[in-house]
Amino acid sequence: MKSSTRIAAFAASLIIAAASVLAQEKKTDAPHGGGAGQPSAEEMAKMMETFTKLAAPGPHHQHLAALAGNWTIAGKFRMTPDQPWEEHKSESEAEMMLGGRFLFQHFEGEPMLGMPTNFEGLGFMGFDNQKGKLVSVWMDNMGTMIMTSEGACDAGCKSMTFRGDFVDPMTNQPTYMKSVYKIESPTKYVVLMYAPDADGKEFQMMELVHTKKQS
Repeated sequence: MKSSTRIAAFAASLIIAAASVLAQEKKTDAPHGGGAGQPSAEEMAKMMETFTKLAAPGPHHQHLAALAGNWTIAGKFRMTPDQPWEEHKSESEAEMMLGGRFLFQHFEGEPMLGMPTNFEGLGFMGFDNQKGKLVSVWMDNMGTMIMTSEGACDAGCKSMTFRGDFVDPMTNQPTYMKSVYKIESPTKYVVLMYAPDADGKEFQMMELVHTKKQS
């Protein structure tokens, strides 16, 4: 099935589901549970209008498009506040997908933390119109976890902050990761990552300076 067909089918299923819920509500509200409970053409049109609005990419998606392209990354990281910084080099390819709704990122870089293979990670970033929040999904070859995060940006979306809550695989205790994206120019942006230390105090654990490759 082609992507466009799948999207249309999914959209239709959402509308049908919404109509079913509305019909059940109308039936419940009717005297003694009577009444056909079928949504009117006007109600169906309103549902379609709402769905179309929520599904449409907007200004926040355009801001995310600034991160598309091919990038070289000069990074540094540390696992605790008292450790010295370790340098790390990587590259990424990023593109807007699904009609400009999501940014897909593919990272490849040097081994980290004694890994025998190069680092590799995949991520999606978007803006959920219904939640009114930035959203992201991340996975890499340093574990089997999929991290989900939500966030917000400043007025011009030159700075975006995400927070992802998860269970630390080393301690099996709840923890979090905060990522701050600072877009400095069309050819440079910086990602700062923060986490709590053993005492729960937040510290900067990573810095990733992205420089766009010349086309």
